[in-house]
Amino acid sequence: MDSELTDAQTTAIGHSWGLANIRTSETLGTQYDQVASLSGAGMPESWQPDRETTYTDYSSADTLQVGQATGQHALEGNP
Repeated sequence: MDSELTDAQTTAIGHSWGLANIRTSETLGTQYDQVASLSGAGMPESWQPDRETTYTDYSSADTLQVGQATGQHALEGNP
């Protein structure tokens, strides 16, 4: 690894189903310093928060989140 990057901070930002991709990458061993959710949707069942990662959520009650909360949408898990 480049010696100038050893102290670099990693930030992942996900919107909607894009957050599910970030969470899946975490279950596969990727470690981020910060993760920001912009109305994230879908979570792998095996995901657990990393105690070394700062998680921030900037969500609003959008249609997908309402559908997930009430069981009224057809998609489950990570597409």
